[in-house]
Amino acid sequence: MSIYRGLDKLTPEFRKQVENWFKEKVTIKGVTKKVSDLVFVTETWRSAERQMQLFKQVPRASWLDGVTQRSLHQDCLAVDIAFTGNELYPKDQEYWRAVADAAKKHGIDWGFDLWKWDKPHFQDAKAPYIAPDEEYALVQWQIEARNFAMKANITNGERPLDPMTRVEMWETSRKLAVYITSLLK
Repeated sequence: MSIYRGLDKLTPEFRKQVENWFKEKVTIKGVTKKVSDLVFVTETWRSAERQMQLFKQVPRASWLDGVTQRSLHQDCLAVDIAFTGNELYPKDQEYWRAVADAAKKHGIDWGFDLWKWDKPHFQDAKAPYIAPDEEYALVQWQIEARNFAMKANITNGERPLDPMTRVEMWETSRKLAVYITSLLK
């Protein structure tokens, strides 16, 4: 599965934002450079298959599976970056902060500011916001409930529980609680 790094698949508006961000000058430790001299794009657009690959990684690289929950990379509204030089992902927050502050000037949000993780991720500030704690918990529960329901041969009366709606998920949790309680007796 290939990783796409080109800016050409980004939406025209977001592509212009990224191009302008990369022209921005930042000063880090007394040295001024263009953002494009400090970082490079590691990924832009993603197929559903690529997103699913990240979703299935352990540890999980994404809480979005690319099918029931799309990534902004799939919608051409996000880029991932790394730094040039010896340290692709610097531990020194000053590097990240300078680049993120420059991005903000061009309407681009930083993943770390949004979620307190995912430093390489930058997305269009106008893109729909997903609260990862809530969505991640929902997706994790859906996966665990589905897997358990399938092993225990529990269905919703018509089909295996895949994929589940929120209502099905809560109904399944009730069924699972009854089933687990019966096992403990």
